Amino acid sequence: FVTKLYCNMILTEWIVFLSVTFIKLLLVPTYHSTDFEVHRNWLAITHSLPLDEWYIDETSQWTLDYPPFFAWFERLLASVAVYFDPKMLQLTNLNYASFETVLFQRCTVIFSDLVLFYAIRRYTYTWPIDKDFGSFMFESWSQRKMIAILIVTFFNAGLLLVDHIHFQYNGILIGLYLLSIASIRDGHPREAAFYYVVLLNMKHIFIYVAPLYFIYLLASYVFIETLGKPFWTWQEFTISYRTKQYKLRWTRLCALAAIVLTPCLISFGPFIAFGQIANVVRRMFPFGRGLTHAYWAPNVWALYNFADVVLTKFVFTHNASMSSQVTRGLVGEYVTNTLPIIKPVHCFLLTLIAMLPILYRMWRRPNCKLFLPASLYIMMCSFMCGYHVHEKAILMVTVPLCLISLDSRTHAQISFMFNVIANCSLLPLLPNVQ
Repeated sequence: FVTKLYCNMILTEWIVFLSVTFIKLLLVPTYHSTDFEVHRNWLAITHSLPLDEWYIDETSQWTLDYPPFFAWFERLLASVAVYFDPKMLQLTNLNYASFETVLFQRCTVIFSDLVLFYAIRRYTYTWPIDKDFGSFMFESWSQRKMIAILIVTFFNAGLLLVDHIHFQYNGILIGLYLLSIASIRDGHPREAAFYYVVLLNMKHIFIYVAPLYFIYLLASYVFIETLGKPFWTWQEFTISYRTKQYKLRWTRLCALAAIVLTPCLISFGPFIAFGQIANVVRRMFPFGRGLTHAYWAPNVWALYNFADVVLTKFVFTHNASMSSQVTRGLVGEYVTNTLPIIKPVHCFLLTLIAMLPILYRMWRRPNCKLFLPASLYIMMCSFMCGYHVHEKAILMVTVPLCLISLDSRTHAQISFMFNVIANCSLLPLLPNVQ
């Protein structure tokens, strides 16, 4: 009976996957943004140029600015792309979008969503199987709740818009992120650290949640509160802090360090050897792009810029002629006309201050069940206060939020309203047909 039940569950999950995939295939010929050309150009760069020229090529304005693991991901895709249309891999073939190119790139996004599908499944299997049921789908655990979460998360409207219409690869990235969170809930901290470091070497925007990982892994895996006399062994020793005593397992600390450093060395090592590490870092952190993106993300700095526009136009009218550069949403460094200039260090400090309460809570009482809600708070801090935040970054909150959307009626209401508002903020990514 249990085997039959499990087989039915697997069948239902794959029906969900195939149904969502079919809808994604229908979107293949739809509008795509300049991000489509960005990734086509990265395919050409990684296929046509030697490794030491990946981060210095400027044939196109869409230069490679993701970490090396993502560049290798593009190189892997390019090895298959050559069988679809070799012309897409020509470096000077700018804005090339043949039917074969569009089909290939769309299908790579769809195929890479397998990582997200697996991550959602794995997360739902971390729920404790007990008899503490609630009403409707708000049980502690049930098969219908698992399927509902799979549908709500995998079929997230914002992700569908950004990845399968606008064109990006957020599915595989968020999938790695959710795999790391699921590993923490499963009690596998080293596996969680590995997934997170791989993710960080694919897209560095997830560095915002690094303090949470650092605090949680130290508090739950390396430092263990203990009683008794101090001792020292080859595996662990005790240290005292105020009135408490902690057991420090330095072998675990070394294991975590090795897990973190090894992927980083594999990722950045070749560029260090070629003397290109400065170019890589410069591409990854282009602070000259300004405080806000072309389309203002709905955060603190959008309100700040709006206040600057209002003050410039209606109060300090002698600066009114300068206000047009912000109302047009140009890509580039924006300098406020009336309010003080905000620098990256200001954003960093404000974001860190906003994170401190949950970091302190996680240090004092680390709890694997609270790690996902804590990560949502941390990501929201970075979205609201970060420097040059893209509106698409809200997916790092909305998609994981769906995983806890059926924990209670309150969770469901918050998740629904938040996703509606967040997805509305993504609508400017669609073409403006007049």
